[in-house]
Amino acid sequence: MSESDSQKLTVARLDLETVVKGSLSSQEEAARIWLSKIRQACVQKKYNTLRALLVGAAQESHLPRELFVRAIEHHECEVLQILMTKVQGVLPPDRAGRSLLHEACRLNSLDCARLLLEFGYCPNQESLSKITPLHLAAAHGSGELVELLLHSRANYHRRTMSGWTPLMYAAFYSRAETLQVLLEAGSDLEERQHEGWTALLLAASKGSAACVRILLAFGARVDATQHDGWTALHLACSASFDEIVNLLLSDVRVSIDQGTLTQQVTGLHIAAAAGQAGLTRMLVNAGADIDARDRDGWNALHHAACHGDLETLVYLIGAGADIDALALDGSSPLHVALVHKHHDCADYLITAGASVHTAKLGGWTPLLYATVNEDRALVARMLDAGVYLDVVVDEGYSPLHFAASLGNLTLLKLLIDAGADVNAQASGSIGTPLHEAIKKGEREVVDCLIEAGAYLEARAGLNS
Repeated sequence: MSESDSQKLTVARLDLETVVKGSLSSQEEAARIWLSKIRQACVQKKYNTLRALLVGAAQESHLPRELFVRAIEHHECEVLQILMTKVQGVLPPDRAGRSLLHEACRLNSLDCARLLLEFGYCPNQESLSKITPLHLAAAHGSGELVELLLHSRANYHRRTMSGWTPLMYAAFYSRAETLQVLLEAGSDLEERQHEGWTALLLAASKGSAACVRILLAFGARVDATQHDGWTALHLACSASFDEIVNLLLSDVRVSIDQGTLTQQVTGLHIAAAAGQAGLTRMLVNAGADIDARDRDGWNALHHAACHGDLETLVYLIGAGADIDALALDGSSPLHVALVHKHHDCADYLITAGASVHTAKLGGWTPLLYATVNEDRALVARMLDAGVYLDVVVDEGYSPLHFAASLGNLTLLKLLIDAGADVNAQASGSIGTPLHEAIKKGEREVVDCLIEAGAYLEARAGLNS
């Protein structure tokens, strides 16, 4: 081939490539314009225009999934029918494995769901996480939609990867209507998901009194527990769902004093810890053991003292709770109130007759805690009650040691005036209250202690 012929061939090839590229570009532009018109016809509900545009269209790939989903979302059943008539089949699922029927159920589009079933969509198709259309209908749809799926042989026993049934979805999303339909169809009340939750537990945790009422009427086990041993009553008390608590208490099968698996807390403990005086009263009136103990030996009064709810605390004392009940570590409700610095609760407990003399493990007394809290009023009340002044913790610290270490001159004088031993000796290198004051550099406290008779030998080391 001559050089001239070669050049001509190259030019011809370039011309052909230009034509092909131009043709492809023009096809792409035409497809883009066509798709834009399709979208516009769908949005404007121009059905005849839509049908005309679809005549002669080559593949369903020309119709993006978004068009179908939009029609479902806006409940535009006729648009969906026109689109489905064109594709004549079932579209592939999305990346999560969900079909258009999943979308119709999620969006509670009854007519679209009915149409999709007519076009062959399977009511039992599972997504990647094994969610079926019935799961979504139970959670987001109507009773009629659930009935439609059930009549189309949807399986109400199907479980998701987490073990959830459609009934559980209905309970969790507080869908009383779909819950009723599923129960009437024969759904198992006592099936559990992987963490042990039943439909009743889910309904109680979400505060759906309507669902709880239906489940109890169908005979749901009121004492069923999830893996941590929490019952519906525990869950309702925890969230302060009074109406649900009342429903559960009215069921003769309820075990009002049942404890959780790990902490052994009862509904009454939970209500008291949450500061729910009304709920606490409801449980006590229903027969809850007011002095039931949890794993740590706390009664409801300990929990109320820990939370600092004075109303609940006052009610429990009035109802006969043991005011000096001791936990496994020797803590009384007064100890607990002081540890958490709830002055009003501690003050009321003392007024109601709580012992100010009891020492818990480690030797801690109410007086020691009140001193550490620098609560002068409570210290004074305990001194008036004749509390033992020179009680010490395991290390030998006395209330006077703490007052000196804190540099609280007011507390120090109060304790000294009441007869505290200014030369009380703690263990090891701690020494006397004077040693503590010297270490902290509290000159006024040092002078006060010396004036009260502290041994002068302890003054060595104080910076001049």
